[in-house]
Amino acid sequence: MKKSLNPFRSFALQRGRFLWHVCALALLNAASTLSVSSQSLTPAWNVGPGERFYLLDDNAHRGMAVNSSTGNPLIVSRTGGPGIYALSGSDGSDVLDSFGSPLILSTIDQDGTPIGGGIFPISMIGTGSNGEIYSANLTLDGTTSAFKVYRWDSESVDAIPYVVFEGDPGSGVAQRWGDSFAVRGSGADTQILLGSRAGKMFSVLTTANGTDFTAHSFELPEVDGGAFGLGVAFGSGETIWTKSINAPLMHIEFDVLTDEATILHSFASPTIPNSVTAIGVDTVNNRLAGVALGTPGQVFLYDISDLSSGLIAMANAEFPVANANSNGTGAVGFDGDRLFALLTNNGIAAWDIETPSESLPPEISAQPTPLIVLEGASVSFQVGVTGTPPFDFQWFKDQNPITGANLPNYQIAEAVLADSGFYSVEISNSVGSVTSLEVELTVTAIGNSSVLKMAWSEIPGETQLAFIGTDNAQRGMAFNPSNNHVLLASRTGGAAIHVFDGDSGEYLHAMDTDPTFVLGGTFTLSLVGVAGDGAVYGSNLTLNGTTTPFTIYRWSSDDPSAMPDLAFEGDPGFGEAQRWGDTLAVRGSGVDTQILAASRTGTVVALFTTNDGINFTPTLLQVDGISGGNIGLGLAFGEGDTFWGNAAGANLRQFSFNQSAGTASVVNDIGSQFVPVGMSAIGVDVENSMLAGILVESPDNVRLFDISDPASPKLIDQEILPSDEPNLNITGSVQFGGGRLFLLNTNNGIVAYDFNDLPDAAVLTIIGIEQNEFSFQISGSAAASYKIWASPSVDGPWSEIGAVTLDDRGLGSFSDSLSPSVPAKYFRAVAGD
Repeated sequence: MKKSLNPFRSFALQRGRFLWHVCALALLNAASTLSVSSQSLTPAWNVGPGERFYLLDDNAHRGMAVNSSTGNPLIVSRTGGPGIYALSGSDGSDVLDSFGSPLILSTIDQDGTPIGGGIFPISMIGTGSNGEIYSANLTLDGTTSAFKVYRWDSESVDAIPYVVFEGDPGSGVAQRWGDSFAVRGSGADTQILLGSRAGKMFSVLTTANGTDFTAHSFELPEVDGGAFGLGVAFGSGETIWTKSINAPLMHIEFDVLTDEATILHSFASPTIPNSVTAIGVDTVNNRLAGVALGTPGQVFLYDISDLSSGLIAMANAEFPVANANSNGTGAVGFDGDRLFALLTNNGIAAWDIETPSESLPPEISAQPTPLIVLEGASVSFQVGVTGTPPFDFQWFKDQNPITGANLPNYQIAEAVLADSGFYSVEISNSVGSVTSLEVELTVTAIGNSSVLKMAWSEIPGETQLAFIGTDNAQRGMAFNPSNNHVLLASRTGGAAIHVFDGDSGEYLHAMDTDPTFVLGGTFTLSLVGVAGDGAVYGSNLTLNGTTTPFTIYRWSSDDPSAMPDLAFEGDPGFGEAQRWGDTLAVRGSGVDTQILAASRTGTVVALFTTNDGINFTPTLLQVDGISGGNIGLGLAFGEGDTFWGNAAGANLRQFSFNQSAGTASVVNDIGSQFVPVGMSAIGVDVENSMLAGILVESPDNVRLFDISDPASPKLIDQEILPSDEPNLNITGSVQFGGGRLFLLNTNNGIVAYDFNDLPDAAVLTIIGIEQNEFSFQISGSAAASYKIWASPSVDGPWSEIGAVTLDDRGLGSFSDSLSPSVPAKYFRAVAGD
């Protein structure tokens, strides 16, 4: 592997001036706010927290359903113990029992045993078409703690609960169940729908007799993890709807005979806000409603009668209470023209749906948003519309109609540079038409070369390893230089460190992480690092080191028989409240081992050193010249007494530190012309002067830089990562070792890259000018091939204009021209494919 690989050098020709430029790429995505007014939601009543003893702001009420026989909403509450309470659908008053007290369904079964099991004995609720009531518990893992569904035959104080399902809805796949729930039908035609909280699964329970249910599990690898976790509802026929925070609303067809499911429609922001969580569907009147998080929260109502015309916004209203809802939970139900919504910590509210009698022309309720994406990204322009369906859609690019683009959204599967331009849509119905704003799509060239070549990967949805998922539970990874192993810290299925062969990616074993010893913290085991002698260090995560200790464990090796020891337990901030455990870097060995951890939100770094190679003591380094959190996500040792750090929204920086003085200062603040702002996890190869980092963009990618001149890193390669699941925490890990680059992008698994040697960076020299024709000489490696790229701007878009193979002296030439319409051009020679 060569020390200073630099296949990208850009040569600028502009009115006789020659400029060197290193390409830096960035991503911008704009958001929209949905506002509708063609229909109306008129407040009917609401019951806020504290108005009933079972409705407080204690996160203890998450399930609500409307009894189709009585029109009454039923609420599950754990306040004061698990209970199901009935409210009058007409005015929100308590439904009373024969003694004049609020009606509470019995939680004692026919044997006199209280309902139980799971984290919460009952959490969700649904009703059948004849008034049967079903409620489910919450289990964090259906393979180890049974998911239970109880049934009450009616809304009556005399109704006795009995179990109709107890088992694992995931058919052996460890999932959390009980955060989303829906019921339809009656008797032998009853179906119960539930979604996995963090995975990509949903389950439909069916019955042959109305009392004993069987689970049919469905897994859709193409959806985001957690897509079924907060809002599910049955649609017409064999379809369901699902929505979760920051995920699209999806309409899915399923078949319980084959256990296969297919996505029929998908609607993303701005058509429906990302903040919408719980949903409900009225299949009689073709309506869908969802509650959106916020202070206050909102309720959105949609027409789903003609999905070929898209999701039609009908009305929205603010929730009457504005408390925080950190769990994102709630429920939605319909009874005729009345809409009910439960929003955890905010009580329950009801609205009347009023529909205008005359046809209305289309109005745009949510404009398309401008986008800047990388080559190869998927692009979706969406529009929100109100009025009277059906609607006709026609999308335009640069004011020219796009053939076949007649849906509410326009999608490009893999964007290319030529897709850049201005997009708009015309919407019409029988009454009139309207045209959206023109919004710009900018497709930015990626700086890829053949330096990085994928060696192996373990990706969610493709791997058979259950501890690699899309549940935000894998954040730490390390390379063991003593045996060429890769170590992954995962909390899925319990806190553990898993070991892989670095050459092949073969899974080897799990380390000993005895839960009676490795414990404490918000996350018991979050990050991992390895010293030069093969000693392994794992840390927890604490939100405040002054109240919950930051803990570092040590194993003598990654052998499965190695036992954990306590290397440090305490407050690295010495009384300064800080969050620790989002970053961890390790170097050296034995008594020369150093461990570095940065505060997530502050301006301090803890340097841990040891006198015996086992017990570590921190030195708090106050970092000058940065703002709080600037080094909270990416951290790596550099050469000597230096380290590199960064975070989302912050520049990459190099720091020098003085342990005896307890200080650190910026020596290089890398501007966005070299490295994009917002790179998250980083790794540094000191020996070969390279730095790599993950960009959580559209799509996610890795960039490799030559830092032989640390003040101006040079881009070596940029590769699109093979998985692009949402990584909302922007966490992960980057490690060099064994001649490879290893990446962990949270929710996207592990990827290993080999390094290919490339020809030396070419030098471009102008050798002739004749009118507007320019000739260049290329000097580089003998017999090597170089691509020639050109752009009218330093910011792109770049396009390939040819290729040159050098002679045995390492020389070659090419020519190009300028024109009045393109008075300036930038050129670059790219080594490799």
